[in-house]
Amino acid sequence: MSRQRRDPSELTFDQAAERFLGRKRGSKADATVRENGYRLNRFREWVDQEGLETVGELHPLDFDDYLAFRKADEVQPITMQKHFGTIREFVAFLEQLG
Repeated sequence: MSRQRRDPSELTFDQAAERFLGRKRGSKADATVRENGYRLNRFREWVDQEGLETVGELHPLDFDDYLAFRKADEVQPITMQKHFGTIREFVAFLEQLG
């Protein structure tokens, strides 16, 4: 019986975020995983507003648009730095998946 391979680009944002956070659980403090989850939730909310359904639909300009969206909230620079650090880790994780 052969198992059908899934295309990682077809993962929904929820599926990809859960995989990402699952990798962090056990190797990072619970508080760190929760913070990463919160930051990804903010990103997922924006993605939903933009009508994107899978991670394969993301394009580089989307991240610039998201940055502008977050800046409009007048977020503190350190918050932005941490927020986008999590987004960078998430994207690197997605790249590892293929």
